[in-house]
Amino acid sequence: MKVPVKKLKSSPVNRGKLTRVDVRPPVNQQIEKKVPVENAVETVEIVHDVIRLDDFMKLCGCFGTGGMAKMAIQGGEVSLNGEICLQRGKKISPGDCVSYGGRVYEVGRR
Repeated sequence: MKVPVKKLKSSPVNRGKLTRVDVRPPVNQQIEKKVPVENAVETVEIVHDVIRLDDFMKLCGCFGTGGMAKMAIQGGEVSLNGEICLQRGKKISPGDCVSYGGRVYEVGRR
């Protein structure tokens, strides 16, 4: 998180030096934190009959690149239908459930 920087007026002591400004919410205002619901099933729809596991993980938004998905799958962090799957090219079809990081994604059909 970047901290805003405030430029002070020129004075003999602080000749235009930058200082940090603390950003804090007002005392009477509560900060809402979004906590992911454990084991909430999200349905992700696919167009074709089957999709590769690593492509599905990218489609869900779990990973930005295929390399990241590959590392997680081969590292044993992803499970398919309740069992750890180490095959990133595994074909999955509608009705399968993939879980990663405490979230569960179900494959749906358009």
